[in-house]
Formats: sequence, structure tokens, C-alpha cells
Amino acid sequence: MKYWRNDARLQSKFEGERPYSSKKSIRVAISREEWRDAQRWMHLSLGESESEPKGHFLLRLEGAKRTWVVTDGAQMAINDISGPAPLGDYDRSQPLDVIVHSRLFRSCDPEDATLVLTEEAGRRRQTLEREGMSITVDAPLGTFPGWFDRRRRLSGLRAGVSARALIEACHMVAMETYSSHCEERPIAWIAVRGGRLLMEASGHVASTTRVEVSLSRSCGDTLPILINPDRLAMLLQAVEADDVSLIFPESIPAPLGVQSDGYTALLMPLDRITPARQNLEELLKRVLQVEAISPDEEGDYSVLSPEGHQLWVRLYTHAERLSVQVFSVLATDVEPTAGLMEELNSINASAAYVKVLWKEGAVIAEADLVAEWMIHAEFETAMRSVWETVDRYRSILGAWFCSVGADDSFDE
Repeated sequence: MKYWRNDARLQSKFEGERPYSSKKSIRVAISREEWRDAQRWMHLSLGESESEPKGHFLLRLEGAKRTWVVTDGAQMAINDISGPAPLGDYDRSQPLDVIVHSRLFRSCDPEDATLVLTEEAGRRRQTLEREGMSITVDAPLGTFPGWFDRRRRLSGLRAGVSARALIEACHMVAMETYSSHCEERPIAWIAVRGGRLLMEASGHVASTTRVEVSLSRSCGDTLPILINPDRLAMLLQAVEADDVSLIFPESIPAPLGVQSDGYTALLMPLDRITPARQNLEELLKRVLQVEAISPDEEGDYSVLSPEGHQLWVRLYTHAERLSVQVFSVLATDVEPTAGLMEELNSINASAAYVKVLWKEGAVIAEADLVAEWMIHAEFETAMRSVWETVDRYRSILGAWFCSVGADDSFDE
């Protein structure tokens, strides 16, 4: 991607300027297109605080090559372009990295300008010189987050898709109903399935929104990645080509990659476990009417039924979809006899929302819920269904089918 036009007047103006003799100075030509990009899409990936390097732009200069980088930690945008080599006193054998203050490009219509980097008496300043005006700020302090190795390590299955269609898909899965005023961030799964791109809303939505998009370049099925679709749409604002490449990682939590021409973006997958566990704990406190609850060493939550029998609530994280299991042991040391199977079939035929099964010598009552979509009503229904099943059938199954008799040993 080449940003600088072959403008002899502009080049001669830039090349005729020299560093100030009284201070160390470097002059960097900034094109109107670079300024435009800072206003149009680069700022969308800035960190929130100007006191941190992530609140500003990184500009790497290597002769006529330059790279703009911006990140807030959750997403990163990297743009390789070309431009005149800087003028001034610096080591030309090494890349020159400059953290460019984000305020410099916030106002005014973009135009060709010169960024002047000065250092005098240990104080570093940045001045953006434009036609008839200059803006000076203190240079940002600190070290910009590592980006070069993260881009170099970007790998996985590569799929091609229309940039416009992908942006529309992001908006569709993030869309609220007309009557909704949800303050939660939108989340969605993205993957390639059967030669098509699949995006599926998750989280606060009452019903699933599923969007399929044709691929211009297909690949095999990929791991599903949980993302914020609004963030992906932001990163796509930089793409000017018709198609964009999506790079799906082969393991999590590696980032989802976006590439087009000299542009690369990385979007980190969301932490799906922490929000799911927080939601589970809030629901448990509401159902049990307690102010606090915490898991045991294995991550399970211990609950007593109205009759005092032991139940467990577990967040199961080893499947593609997070699930919540509510379960209790009804009997142990049980042989899988025909009589037992007949009794379990009879119980399952009459018990709603819960299943009773034999597993590895024990009879277990359990209810499974999808963690991302779990709401209070269905969680409370699952809890009460297991409670009622345990309180109704535990003593009967223990008396009839336990090899050692029914006692409370498996409640410990």
C-alpha cells in the first residue's frame, strides 16, 4: 500500500527542510492519507488512557517503509505503508520507533503535514506542522506493547470473505431488538463450517441469531472463537479491498487474524469462562437467597436440597459450549441390572427437566444447561427439578438397588 503521491512540490518542500541546529531534531513527513486513517479507523483501537502508551499510535520508520500500530490490548491494528525517509539525527541502521501522541490528529481536516520530533535538555516534544499552524505536545512516555512477534506468529486456517458482507454479519449478530436496552457487550461465535462462514450470537440475546456468509476462498472447518462482533467490525473499517482474509487459530487463546494488502489486525478471543462463572454465582445467590457463594477446590458449588441431601453445581468448561450441570448421587455400589434400567426409564418418563442415569456404579440425577444462554427461570427450574428427584427417589433406589444398603456415605 503506497500512500505518498508523486508530488514534486511536496517532496522538494520536505527535503529542503533541515533539523534545528540548537536541538536534536527529526522530521517525518505525514501524508493526508495517514492523517485521515488516524481519524477514520486507527483511533478505534486506542487504549482509554493517554497516560499509557496504548493511548497513542506507534510509528515504526525504516527508510522508505513505515508501519503504524495501535492497540488497546483486546485488539491490534497494524498498517504497512511507504513514505519519505525521516530527516535528522538518528541511527539509520535500526528501525526508528516513535510513540506518536494521539491528540495531534484529532482535529481539523487531514492534510499533508510534518511531524517534528525534538529533544532538548532531556525533554522530548512532538510538533505537527501544517499549513499556517503548528501543534506541540510532550512526547508520550513508556514502552509500547510488543506487536512485531505477535504478527509474525499469526498462523492458522485462512479463509477469504467479502469485507462488506462480514461487516454486515457482525452488525446482525450484535443487533438488539427494537424494545431491548441491554447494556451488556455483544458476543458471538465465529467459525468456518462446511465451506461457509458461520457467526452465531451468544450471551444476552433471548433467541439465537445465526448468520452464514459465502466464502471467496474456503478452508476446512475451524475452531469456533468467541469474539465481540462490534470489535471485528471496527477492525474491518480499515479494509478498502473487496475481500479480506480471516486467519483462524488452531488453538485458543491465540488471536483471530484479519489481513488485506498491507493491513493486519488481531482480535483476541473473549474470556468465556469468567463471565459464565460470574453469571452462575449470581443465579445461585438468587435461588439460594444468600449474599455470597464460592466454589470448592475443584470448582464445584455444594448445595443442600430441602430434605438435606447433597447437590452439586458445576461449570463444565471442556466442551465447545460451556455448560452448567446440576447433579446429585442417588445411590452407589449399584449393578446395572434389567430391573434398575426399567426403574430409571420409569423415572425419566415422569420427571421433567432432569435425567436419571446409571454411571460407573452410581445412579445420578442431573440437569444440563448451556451456560452462555442461562437465565434465572431455567436455572431455578433445573435446580428444583433435581431437588425434587433426589428427595423423592434417593431412599427408594438406595433400598432396592444398593449393594451395601442406602446410607448417607455418598453425601460426604
